[in-house]
Amino acid sequence: MAMLENVLDELQIISKIVFEGNNNVGIHDTSIVGLYGDIYDKCSTINFLIENKEYSGVEVLLRVVFEQKIYLDYICENDSINRGKAYFYNDQMSMIRMRNALLKKGEPGKEIRKFLNMTADQIKVLSGQLNNEEGMKRLKNEFNSCFEHNKPRTWYDFNGHVNSFEGLCIYLKKGHEYDTIYRIFSRNVHGATGFSRFDFLGDILYLNQFQGVQNPQAFDRIASTLLKQSAEIVSKYYFETK
Repeated sequence: MAMLENVLDELQIISKIVFEGNNNVGIHDTSIVGLYGDIYDKCSTINFLIENKEYSGVEVLLRVVFEQKIYLDYICENDSINRGKAYFYNDQMSMIRMRNALLKKGEPGKEIRKFLNMTADQIKVLSGQLNNEEGMKRLKNEFNSCFEHNKPRTWYDFNGHVNSFEGLCIYLKKGHEYDTIYRIFSRNVHGATGFSRFDFLGDILYLNQFQGVQNPQAFDRIASTLLKQSAEIVSKYYFETK
């Protein structure tokens, strides 16, 4: 769609200005740049899907983009160095936990590897240095050092009260967006929209072809808005707070 495509073109220029001039990069910058880059890539994918009239995966991608935009907003809002570090260390620990689950001994681990068609050795090669137990311990220590209080429940639990994504949205005064954009797209992620494609005529179950029709204009507008908001967050952080 034209709107999202134009936004993507504009933001290529903004991205170069913001990131090519950022020579003093810290761990928190890695989180900011990584989140923004991932949002940009996902919106590019959304644009490709819309142009090719393949809408089935767009809502799932929009849900993730919304999540990442909220994370980006939270990191750049305040105490960015500690928040960005907490996000980074939490992400690294999540990767290690995933690797450990894939290498788990016994039937569960075997079934997962069989499903992925990978051996334990192949997973070890792909995961590289993630198999270092000392590394995991170090990450936990680095993660905990980002917080003033003990045992944060989430990486964004800096005040001791935000322990859910909904709570994070409310903290950022984005509760209305959570109640609309996020909840609607979550229905697709959890498979709930599949039921909307069927209807009953008496005792007969039939496929309702009209329920399966997607709205590309709405997808285009939402993706464009989320992408522009993300660019504004990053530009404000690097141009106005430095």
